[in-house]
Amino acid sequence: MKYKILIFSIFLYNGLFSQTSQDSVFDLEKLYDAIRMYHPIAKQAALIPESAKANMMRARGAFDPFFYTYADQKKYKGKNYYSLAEGGFKMPTWWGIEGKVAYENSGGDFLNGENTLPPNGLVVAGVTVPLAQGLLIDQRRTILKQAEVFQKSAEWEQIEMMNDLLYYAAVQYWMWVQAYNNAFILQNTYRNSYTRFLQVKEYVRLGDRAAIDTVEAFLQVQTRQYELNETLLEEQNARVLLSNFIWGENNTPLELTEKWKPELPTQDMAYLPKIDSLQMLKNIAAEFHPAVQLYQFKIKQLDLERAWKQEKLKPKVNLTYNILTQEVGKFPPIYANTFTQNFKWGLSVGFPILLRNERGDLQMTKIKMADARYGLTQKSREIENKMQAYYNESQNLYNQSVLYKDINGNYLRLLQAEEIRFREGESSLFLINSRETKWIEAQSKLLEVRCKYYKSLASLAYTAGSLR
Repeated sequence: MKYKILIFSIFLYNGLFSQTSQDSVFDLEKLYDAIRMYHPIAKQAALIPESAKANMMRARGAFDPFFYTYADQKKYKGKNYYSLAEGGFKMPTWWGIEGKVAYENSGGDFLNGENTLPPNGLVVAGVTVPLAQGLLIDQRRTILKQAEVFQKSAEWEQIEMMNDLLYYAAVQYWMWVQAYNNAFILQNTYRNSYTRFLQVKEYVRLGDRAAIDTVEAFLQVQTRQYELNETLLEEQNARVLLSNFIWGENNTPLELTEKWKPELPTQDMAYLPKIDSLQMLKNIAAEFHPAVQLYQFKIKQLDLERAWKQEKLKPKVNLTYNILTQEVGKFPPIYANTFTQNFKWGLSVGFPILLRNERGDLQMTKIKMADARYGLTQKSREIENKMQAYYNESQNLYNQSVLYKDINGNYLRLLQAEEIRFREGESSLFLINSRETKWIEAQSKLLEVRCKYYKSLASLAYTAGSLR
């Protein structure tokens, strides 16, 4: 919980441009809420823990008691040679011991002596105990422990999928913000150029300007219209691409219509990451990043597999012991030496001479473990370096934004001064258009730097694994 609160407080960049509470404003938090609730990939991510639960149930099923029965009979030329039947329950246990309770019956004219039973049959209760391989660990216990590890790792796999999804959505959102506000800038400059064109026409009518000035003024209107059309197309396409992340109930794709608008990035950036916050974030990411966690769980699963394959180097030695009744429902009394006179037992021993298959399996598992450890080391290093790179980028973009805010203001002052000179007859449309073009470029550059800054914060949060 402390980790989540820290990440939330450090990277609370949703809605950074808040200037209005109108419902038509589509901020990043609305986008995130829609993705978490309805996006198909978010729903896919939610299936991962459910799959892990089903896998756990399947692994536990290896320890379920199960019923078995079989019958074997031979008749020939009207004679019953033999009939054998057995049915009962087997009960696997966590310790590798398997219990058994069964009923046996037999009959026939040519029955083998060892299969001869009392008329009512026998009830058998016994156990099978592994004395070497399978005593400390066996395949069933290994699969169950791996399922437990997988169930824990599934939660982090879900987090990783959401981290990826929200990051790509954030990047596309800031691309839309930039395109939308570029169009907003060009709309204003188009209106200004048209107003200036009307003013020039009036000056010409009054005889204060040459008629050719109207051509130059109208040419500027056309140029601004062309640029506006281009930016409107970019905004439209950016909005369409952002709609890929917006879904409704019942897997209904929704469209981000023109009635929605992003918040205008006109305020100064309120947050600049500090180096101590970055170091704390690095320490947390080194332990709690989804990719790091998944590598650690993979190593745990391989370690369980290694323990079982190492166990398989031991010989197979299984002891079976069954207590027998004299007839169904009547166990012999205690003084009758039940365990020494009414029983059957068996011992099976097996051991591959060269163990090449077992040793090869064990070596492959050790190689996989080494590979996973190397991957974990590399991934941790990449995460740390990427976080440092995005931190450096955010610092530079913040400073660049402060600088370009002043540059933008200076270009605006030059344009305003040139317009005053133009009204007084001391300047020309060419100079005004030149000043205005520089001011437009400065506005677009400031917008670009600010959007890049917020994308760098998103990248920093994504690299830390904190978007979820």
